[in-house]
Amino acid sequence: SGDVERVAADVATPEGCARASAGIDAIVYALGLPYTAKAFEAYAPMMRLAVDAARAADVGQLILVTNVYPYGRPQTATVEETHPRIPASIKGRHRKEQEDVALAANDPAGLKTLTLRLPDFYGPHADLSLGNRVIESALAGKPAQLLGPIDTPHEFVFTPDVAPVICDLLERPALFGRPFNLAGPASITMRQFAAKAYAAAGTPLRVQAAPPWMVRAFGLFSPLMRELAEMSYLQTTPVLLDDSALGAVLPLRKTPYDEGIRLTLDYLRNR
Repeated sequence: SGDVERVAADVATPEGCARASAGIDAIVYALGLPYTAKAFEAYAPMMRLAVDAARAADVGQLILVTNVYPYGRPQTATVEETHPRIPASIKGRHRKEQEDVALAANDPAGLKTLTLRLPDFYGPHADLSLGNRVIESALAGKPAQLLGPIDTPHEFVFTPDVAPVICDLLERPALFGRPFNLAGPASITMRQFAAKAYAAAGTPLRVQAAPPWMVRAFGLFSPLMRELAEMSYLQTTPVLLDDSALGAVLPLRKTPYDEGIRLTLDYLRNR
């Protein structure tokens, strides 16, 4: 829109972080790095650069948008913010370190920080997300390539539901200094999500699910499968978020899966 200024900056450098932080009131840090353990090593150092630049520029607030990886294997049916963070993967360890940097930077008299933990997501412009890839396959009438098992509970958040939550949080500085979860509208299996996508697209349901052992075997030849293998615990022991703490302080509007999938299909058709 007309009141948005786009600034290109390399936030892997101090100079880029300073450029991105100049003259602003708040930072919403939602950057994603390539999906390799090596690339994930940069999450915490880059967060330190961002925090240092934010302080130097007198930025008032910083929200880090992160995921469920730091929790590791769930010890409860649903996971609250107080659940132990014991990463079960290298990627989870780097994400935890990133979040630790952000939360440790909180200063009630200066830069206030907060982290928002999301499950998997999908929606318009979320082109690299797992959910969108399933919907794209449905639209093309091709099989959805899934990591098994696909009949365990899962959840997705619709990306347009996240922005209002972030805006509301920025209006409430007293809520900063802690993490919050934002869950999807309900638990759903990967098979059920795919079935809704294919029904909405008007194409026959076709899924190809690779069980964990097969992902590990493919990892001998495929770099991507090698990276995905360590995350297979999320399919067998899924992390389902409890966001009652956030719901107690903010109004949460969650788009039902049927509606979100329809809107995402509309976006993909017109892209």
